[in-house]
Amino acid sequence: MRVRGPAKRIPWKHTREVPVPPEWRPWLWDHPEGRAPLEKLILRVLRYGTFEDLRKLMTLYPRETADTARRHREELPRGVLFWVEAFENARSG
Repeated sequence: MRVRGPAKRIPWKHTREVPVPPEWRPWLWDHPEGRAPLEKLILRVLRYGTFEDLRKLMTLYPRETADTARRHREELPRGVLFWVEAFENARSG
């Protein structure tokens, strides 16, 4: 694929370092110390995780997960944004 001009990258908003739960460490192989930027953790769980992983992520970081999923919607597998919004709606009312 040939691209002209600068690459359009989405800047990170959630850059604080958070601890990585043990079950998600294989997806964050580039952070063996056990801490990773929040947005990187969210993206990896949304891409590689299961429904239960998504549920756990939404309980830990609900606002950040919803924001990240909306901004990176083209990169996520089909149906992930639907479940993020369903969890968000269930929490709000």
